[in-house]
Amino acid sequence: MDNINVIRFDKFTESLKKIWIQLDKESNLSPFQSYYWNYNWYKNILSNDKSAKLAIIVLFYKKKPVDIFPFAVVSYKGFKILQFLGGKNTDYMLPISTSKSLLRFHKFSTKKILNILNTQVPKYDLCIFENQPLYIEFKKNYFLEKFYKVKSNVSLKINMQNLSFDNFIVNKSKKFIYDIQRQIKKLQKIS
Repeated sequence: MDNINVIRFDKFTESLKKIWIQLDKESNLSPFQSYYWNYNWYKNILSNDKSAKLAIIVLFYKKKPVDIFPFAVVSYKGFKILQFLGGKNTDYMLPISTSKSLLRFHKFSTKKILNILNTQVPKYDLCIFENQPLYIEFKKNYFLEKFYKVKSNVSLKINMQNLSFDNFIVNKSKKFIYDIQRQIKKLQKIS
């Protein structure tokens, strides 16, 4: 589709606030999708995590904002996880979409979404999109329909298919690496 622009915000700015509040007026949002909820959650919780990287993606169609993806990349036990803002404090974590949404109404493909994520978001190892309602405005959740889903009571789901030991130990301390190697040898002895 032509006439599509993507802008990533690495911090909350006045221009982002203006765009978000404009979309808020054009959308049927939950309180957890509002600019103020996300800004305050970021300011009071996520900003304390120095390894976290804010990545708020705004999609424009014909120069008008139509979708916002309020993402962050957070580190957890050596993994970089792409997730929506809000953490455990948020009941619903979704994109913000207007009636002109590219994601919702224009059959925006999963491939196109992943391309945007992979080019616009800081490097991540896996995506975890939690607290997704099954229905939005009495229709199936358009965001969930785009991705393979795993239902689980476990809070962390890891795709081991794309993960190698060498990738995992990059930038780890020598002490950590030696400890892992010691544990591997110990496990090999007991088969």
